[in-house]
This record gives sequence, C-alpha cells and structure tokens, in this order.
Amino acid sequence: MRSLSFILMGISTAGLAQLGLNWQEVGPDDVGGRTRTVLYDKTDATGKTIFAASAGGGVFKSTNGGSSWAPVNDQSGVFNVSCMSQAADGSIYAGTGESFFYRNLYQYKSNAFNGTGLYKFSPNGSTFTLVQDSALLGNINEIATHPTNAQIIYVASTKGFFISTDGGLSFTQETSTPAQDVKVGIDGYVYYISGNYTTTSSKAYKSTTGNPGSFTDITPTSTVNPNVNQMGRIEIAISPSDPNYIYLLASKIGTASATTNIYSTKDDQELNAVYGSNDKGTTWMTITLGSYGQFDIFQQFYGTDASGNPKYNYYGGFANTIKVDPANPVHIYIGGYIMYE
Repeated sequence: MRSLSFILMGISTAGLAQLGLNWQEVGPDDVGGRTRTVLYDKTDATGKTIFAASAGGGVFKSTNGGSSWAPVNDQSGVFNVSCMSQAADGSIYAGTGESFFYRNLYQYKSNAFNGTGLYKFSPNGSTFTLVQDSALLGNINEIATHPTNAQIIYVASTKGFFISTDGGLSFTQETSTPAQDVKVGIDGYVYYISGNYTTTSSKAYKSTTGNPGSFTDITPTSTVNPNVNQMGRIEIAISPSDPNYIYLLASKIGTASATTNIYSTKDDQELNAVYGSNDKGTTWMTITLGSYGQFDIFQQFYGTDASGNPKYNYYGGFANTIKVDPANPVHIYIGGYIMYE
C-alpha cells in the first residue's frame, strides 16, 4: 500500500498550462447559475454526454463533450438542483435545495434557495419524476447511489441522513442531525458527514455495508490540529482507483451572534485541515492545516482597514470541494476560493 505524502501547489493559469491543463469555458452560459454538480453519463461509451446542474438554473445536458448545452426540460419547475448521482441502472437522481450559501461582504447571513425534493430522470429523457418531497428530506446537500444495486440511495440533507433500499419509495432516517455530504466507494463502503457547519463540530461516519444502524464515528481526533473540535463544513473524497484512500476537506465552524446574526470576521469558515487516510478512515494523516492570513484556500483578500491591516472574507461553508485523481490515489485536488493540487 502506498504511503501518504503531499506537496500542495497553488494552481494559477500558468501552472495549469505547465500541467497540460488548458481550461476554456464550455458553459452553460445562459442560466447556468451557481453550478453545484457535474455528472458524466456512464451509459455513454463515448464519454461525451455530460449533465451540469445549478442552484438556480436547473439541469443542462451536453452530448458533445461540453461544446454546446441544452436544458433538460426547463418547464419542469426543477430548478434549484444541488447534486446528482447516477444509479447502477443508469437512472439519474437530482437533489434540490441549496443550503451551502455564503453571507454577504458585510458578514450577514444569507438565505438559500429551498428545494422541492428528490427527483429521478433518464439520461435519454426529459421527464423529472418526484421520488420524495422536501417535507421528508428538506434541502438536499448530496446524493450517492450504490455501485451495483440500483435500489439503494443515500441522501445527506438539512433534515438528516437517509437511506432507501427500494429505489426511493421509502427512506430510513439514520440521524436527524443535518448531513452535509455522502460518498460511496467502489467497494460499497459508505461515508457521510453529520453536523450543522455553523454551530457544533461536524463528524465523519463510515459503514462497511451502508445498512441503517451500521455507521461508526471515524472523525479525526489528533490534537496535532488545535482546531480538531471546531470542524465546520466537511467534504469527502474517495479514490476511484483504490477505495482504501479517502480524504476530508474541513473548514472551521462559523460563529454568529444570537442577537445581531453577524458572523465573526476572523474564524468564520477558514480552512481547518485537509486529512488523508490509506486504510478507509481507521487512521488519519493531517496533510495540512489552515493558517490565518497565509495558507487558506477559502480566503479572499479584499482590502485593508484604516490601520493598514489586511481584511479577508472566507468561503469554507460555501465553496468547498475535494476530488481524487481517477488514476492516482495520492493525487488530490482541493478547491475553495483558490484551487490547489
């Protein structure tokens, strides 16, 4: 098994060119909005069919690798899409509702777009079928499906973590604590994140089967990280090539006054830590810690105060993503306001 060792590099335009990654905008560019999820259709052997969905613009489809896009039934009313997952039978599930929303520049909380439930559609069709509405699930943060059993669906939402074993006809609620993320490895292991990212410290859970009641707490506990008990939003990534390798990207908790509804200006949604494991979360390595005013992928400099001190905004509860190279389990990408590899 490979050991975990990393060098984090900021990716600038020049750096992307050196890596052979020359980016160009491919859309959607009409009502794409805040694009939260991109899905490559695994039933298309050419790899050219892509779905992209946003929190304010619905689902779009491209059949030519992103050169052009068209909405998937823009009259359906399914607009506030936050996540998608493709089941083993090719069906695509779309979750609605945007709960990860950034406050404005002056530190006030903002309201998100509420969803209407969990929907299902065919990659070759344009009809959205309501699977479960938001009365049960709330706003959906992430969906995951089992790699071989099309009947098993996992939902992480503002109303908790839910499991369905009958294609969404019914759901078992694993916890009522808001759930932020869920991922399933190619081995069928299931991981989810539980916690309100602006109040109490979030937790990571794992199950070898994904069955209700089988999840155990695998949250990192080492005090090498002085903020280990202040983890806000956490995103999970599992290596597609080796499911032993999993990663967590965590922001710090954002605190707000109960009377003024104003967030703190320093500790709100900074980078907390990046963790890696090569044994499915049994043990963790701290890859990097956040550093106020220095290394922080969630940090945006926006000027100086009257004394000349720098001022920053932080996006850890809003823009937070981590992915693993499909061919290399120790090559990861982390993104917030800035992208690193």
